[in-house]
Amino acid sequence: MERLLLLYLRDKRTAGIVFLCIFLLQIIIGLAFYRYPDYDSNFTHLMYVAVTFSAFFFPLWIALSQNIVAGLIMGHIYAVTNVSRNGNIGGFLMLTLGYFISATLIIGLLKNKIIDFYLRKEEIFYVDEFTGLHNISALSRDVRHFKEQGNVQPMLFLLVEIVNQKEISTAFGMQLYYKLLQKLEQQVKISFQTDLKTYQIHLNMLGILFPPNEGIDSRSLQKRIAQTVEVDNIPIFFNVACGSCVFPRDGTTVDELLQKCFLALLETFRRNQNYCEYSPNLKAPQKVLLLGQMQNALEQEEIVFHYQPIMSAQGSIQHIEALVRWDHPQMGLLLPSDFIPDLELTEISDNLVEYALDYNLHNLKQLSLLGFDMHLAINVTIKNLQKVQFAQRVLSFLKRYRLKPSVLILEITERGFLADAEESNRNIKELSESGVSFHIDDFGVGFTSLGNLRKFGIRSIKIDQSFIIDMQEDPINRALVDSVIAMAKAVGISTVAEGVESVEMLDILRKMGVDYFQGYAIARPMPFEELCVWLQENRGQTTE
Repeated sequence: MERLLLLYLRDKRTAGIVFLCIFLLQIIIGLAFYRYPDYDSNFTHLMYVAVTFSAFFFPLWIALSQNIVAGLIMGHIYAVTNVSRNGNIGGFLMLTLGYFISATLIIGLLKNKIIDFYLRKEEIFYVDEFTGLHNISALSRDVRHFKEQGNVQPMLFLLVEIVNQKEISTAFGMQLYYKLLQKLEQQVKISFQTDLKTYQIHLNMLGILFPPNEGIDSRSLQKRIAQTVEVDNIPIFFNVACGSCVFPRDGTTVDELLQKCFLALLETFRRNQNYCEYSPNLKAPQKVLLLGQMQNALEQEEIVFHYQPIMSAQGSIQHIEALVRWDHPQMGLLLPSDFIPDLELTEISDNLVEYALDYNLHNLKQLSLLGFDMHLAINVTIKNLQKVQFAQRVLSFLKRYRLKPSVLILEITERGFLADAEESNRNIKELSESGVSFHIDDFGVGFTSLGNLRKFGIRSIKIDQSFIIDMQEDPINRALVDSVIAMAKAVGISTVAEGVESVEMLDILRKMGVDYFQGYAIARPMPFEELCVWLQENRGQTTE
C-alpha cells in the first residue's frame, strides 16, 4: 500500500498506467473464473471483488492469509447451500481455496512486478546516466513535493558553476570530468556537514538544496569548496562561481529558482567575486532581449544614426562620425552601449554594418549634392573584417552612390585590431590600397605598437576619452597623452582627441599637438537633418 501511495505521489501519470494494467489483469482473471461451470456468476463476481481488493491494496503475504481463511469459509458456505448441485463439501472447499490462492498470487505478484518496473524506470529517469547524480528532473520533483506540503520553511538553493569546464574536458576527457563532478558532490556534502541534496543541472552546474532554515557563510564558501581535487591521482583545478536564492521566497518552481540563481551568477561575474545571493534589485540584462529584436529593427528601419562633427587643429570641419542609435518603440532612443558590445561577435553585426554603409553613404551623397565635401567615419568590428569579400562589399556600396573611396573612414577598436587574422589583414590591405582610410578607436586601452599600425596602413588614432577627461587633474594621463602624440607624429599618424568637453581642454590639446578634436566642445551628435542645418550655419569652417 505504501509503495502504491509513493508511486502516486511521485508520478500520477505512471501510477495511472500501473492501475490500468492491474485493472486489465483483474478483468482477464474475472472472465476466466466466470466461465467455470460449478460457480454461478453472482457469487463468482462477489468473490472476485473480495480477492482483487485484498491482493491490490495489501502486501502479498497479508492478502494471501486473508484469502486462505476467506476461501475456507466461503467454500464451506457455498457447498452447504448448494447440495443440490454436488454436496461434496471437500471438493468445493478445495476448489474455492484454489481460486482464492491462485487469484491472489497472480494479481499480487503481477502488481509487485509492474510497480518494481515503474519505480526502477522512475529512478533511472531522475538520475544522470553518466555521473549517477540526481538531475534537474529530480529537482523539479522534489520542489513540487515540498510545494505540495504547504507551510514550507525557507530553504536555500545554491547554484555552483564550474567556469573552466570546457578546459578540463578538453585536457582530461569527459570520463574524468564525470568523476570530478562525483568528487565535487562528495566534497560539498562533507564540507557543509548537513543533510543537503545535490543535483546536476547542466554539464557545468550543480544545484544544492539545503535543509529548512540553514544558510551558508559567504565568507567561508571559497574555503568550503576546495578548488583543487585529485581524480585518478591527477590534481585538477576547477574555478567555481556560485549564486543562490531562497525557496519559496524567491520562487516556487525550478524555473523560477534557476532564473533567480542565474541572475545572482551574472552579478557574481560582474563583481569579479565567487558568490552572490539573489535580491529583487537584480534585473535581467536587457541586452539579451535586444539582440533578439535587432534583425526586426533593421528591417523596420528603427536603427538610425546621429552625426558628430570632427574639427581639425586649424578649425575646419571636414570629417563627421556616424554614431548608431536604436529608436526602440518601447524603450526610446538607445545608445550603442546598450546593445553593441554583445552584438559585435554575432552574425547580426554583418547585417548591421551593411545597413550602416547603405544608410550613411546615402546621406554622405546628399551632403555632397548640397556642396559639403565631407569624410565619413563608420565603426566596424573585427568580425566584419574577417568576412571573406568584406572589402568588395564596401567598395560596391561606394560604387552604388558614386563616391570616391577616400571619403570613407572605417574605425575599428584597438582590441579588435589586436585580433590578428589573415582575412582581416587582407581586407584592410585591399581597402587601404583603394583609398579607404582606417582609424583606430579608443587607442590607449590595448597594447598596439604604433609601428605595427603604420605597417597596416592605419592613418589615424583616436586617443581614448578616459585619458582626456581627467587629464588636467591627472599628470600621469597627461604624460601618456603627450607620449602618444609624440610617437604618432614620429611615424606619420594623425591623432584625434575624443571627449573634448570644454573650450579650455580644446586649447590645451591643440597646444599639445593633437590634429583633430571630437566632443561637445565642437558639437553634440545630431540627426542628419540637424547636421545639414549645423553645417550650413558653419559653412565657413567646412570650406577651409
